[in-house]
Amino acid sequence: HVYPEVFQVWHVLSSAGTLILAVAYIAPLVYLPLSLLKGRRATANPWGATGLEWSTPSPPPPGNFDSPPTVDAAPYSYPMPGRAASDQPAGTERHDDDA
Repeated sequence: HVYPEVFQVWHVLSSAGTLILAVAYIAPLVYLPLSLLKGRRATANPWGATGLEWSTPSPPPPGNFDSPPTVDAAPYSYPMPGRAASDQPAGTERHDDDA
C-alpha cells in the first residue's frame, strides 16, 4: 500500500510507535518467566521497614504473633544514609548490600 506523500511522516511515526509498543508488550512476557524460574527470592524484609506487618512471616501464621509485639521505633523511622549509627534509634541499623 502506498501512502500519499503528505502523510509519509505520519506513517513513519505511526510505524515507530507500533514498534515501541510491541517491544513494551513483549518485554514483560520475556522477563516474567525468567524471573519466576531464575530470579532470586525476596528476603523477609527487603526494605528494612519498621512496621509491624514486616515483623511476621508471609503468609502470616494464625494469630500473627505468639505474644503482643513490642514497638521500639516509629513506623517511618528509617535510618538516613551518612548518619552516625549512634544517632539512630535502636533496631534501625541499615544494611545495604551496595554500600
